[in-house]
Amino acid sequence: MSLLDKLNQKKGERDEELARARAEKAFAQQELEEKIDRRDALCLPVFEQLVTLVREKQGFAEIYTDLAPDLRTPI
Repeated sequence: MSLLDKLNQKKGERDEELARARAEKAFAQQELEEKIDRRDALCLPVFEQLVTLVREKQGFAEIYTDLAPDLRTPI
């Protein structure tokens, strides 16, 4: 086997390793995106409820301070 054949064989082996690594990376990326999607699907409704509660509390505080302006001034 000539030196050129050996180099070509090594190159072929490296190309196979690179292709395998790229496939593994793509698979891992897809798994990560699926996990993120599942997390978002679980967290988004809770986050939306939290935002709604905060807005309601802010609205209540604004109404309360409008009705009792003396509470806005420090003692």
